[in-house]
Amino acid sequence: MANKEEQLLVKLIKQQSQIRRIEKDYYLTSKALEELKSEYENVPMKSVRKVVNFMFKRPFLNILNLVKKVKKRIVGKKYYKIKEENRQLKTNEGKLEHEVKILNSKCNSLSQELNERHIEISMNKLKTDPSLSSQVLMEQVISSYENGEIIKAIEELVKVKRDKMDLINEALYKSIKLASKEEDTVKYFIYKKILSGLNAEEVPELLLRGMEDKQIASLSELSSFKGLLTMRLRRYQLGEKLPEWQLDDKQKAVNFAKKYGFKVSESLGTYSLNSLPEKKCVAIKPKNGAGSRGVYLVISENKIIDVKRSQQLVNKLELRERMNQDLEMEWVGQDEWIMEPIYFYEKETKEPARDLKFYCFYGKVKLILEVNRYPEVRYCWWTAEGDRISTGKYENQLMDGDGFPLGFIKQVEDLSQRIPAPFCRIDFLKSEGEIIFGEVTPKPGNYDKFNDKIDNYLGESYLEAEGRLMTDLLKGKTFPEFQ
Repeated sequence: MANKEEQLLVKLIKQQSQIRRIEKDYYLTSKALEELKSEYENVPMKSVRKVVNFMFKRPFLNILNLVKKVKKRIVGKKYYKIKEENRQLKTNEGKLEHEVKILNSKCNSLSQELNERHIEISMNKLKTDPSLSSQVLMEQVISSYENGEIIKAIEELVKVKRDKMDLINEALYKSIKLASKEEDTVKYFIYKKILSGLNAEEVPELLLRGMEDKQIASLSELSSFKGLLTMRLRRYQLGEKLPEWQLDDKQKAVNFAKKYGFKVSESLGTYSLNSLPEKKCVAIKPKNGAGSRGVYLVISENKIIDVKRSQQLVNKLELRERMNQDLEMEWVGQDEWIMEPIYFYEKETKEPARDLKFYCFYGKVKLILEVNRYPEVRYCWWTAEGDRISTGKYENQLMDGDGFPLGFIKQVEDLSQRIPAPFCRIDFLKSEGEIIFGEVTPKPGNYDKFNDKIDNYLGESYLEAEGRLMTDLLKGKTFPEFQ
């Protein structure tokens, strides 16, 4: 919804709230005025009735004289006096009603301001609760870890988080009940705002009523790439043979890409650390690795780049020490290393080829990451249309980037549509004059670090990809490499 429309709806909701309060106050004020008016009108009539009753007890001959006297003394004076008082009362009533409206308007304005301040103070109190400050929590975790009490600390942190979330969710659920009485435009606008603060598992059934007739707020706010990808990993844990994970084997992925016409980096062999031959202009990678851990570029005997740490090593001895550290730290799971030729982005300067990582959603590329790893790691995010974009990741390590051939997007999308999975990342090396296939990544590193906007965008892309894949499967499409 456009920002201007949202502002108008927010203003409408405030005005409707003010109208309800004014109507209530006006009703109570009018009722009080009617009672006051009735009292004024009834008081003089009691005197008139007394005179009339007394008059009819006198002999008939005195009636006319008494009527004249009553008319002159009572009706002629008090009645007209009362009539004038009633007229003044009505005039005053109109003025009073006008003043009441003005006062109500001022009171409502002040009340609204006080409510907003109260909410602001409450939220700030929640945010600035000393017991939940980042520094205090970090110190508690470090201290607990050093004292061997980390499990107890974690349990307490989880409890505090759940308690806080429960309190907030209760308030949001109450908002849903109140909003359910509004007309549809306002109701669904409020629902949308509430949904932006809930995870899928927190959405109450009340908010989903009417789904059969599509009479509910859009659930697009709930789409989360990190949530969907985490559940995909759970399926992998349960033993499901997921196609994208079959391509996590680098050699299988290379064979797959080569079959469909992509230039690939041919392996120069697989070795253990002790059997690794001494060669120049080669890349050394773990057979099964991720996140550039254990990746080294041997440009010359005294220029070896540790890709993960963005450091330059000075000799082969230091290289072996680093590789051994990778095994000890379990950055690399097995002592199996692949050797490949190095590709350069600029041969004259010996700048290594840049990474181009395509976030693919079954036939659609939605995001591209360009990485320059030397002399220091720098990143640039791109849309499939070739526009730079901010994602919340690597914000302090961004570069302008050189981009990619837009025509290459179609080739990558065609390849991803041959993999029966809603998501995988397909990585390439951009060298001087050519693009070389690197690997297929089923789980990108730090995929939880995208900002909310990108996480939601990729989450929607994931769900749409699932829909396209299901449609193709129902139509009988086969995927021979994964049968």
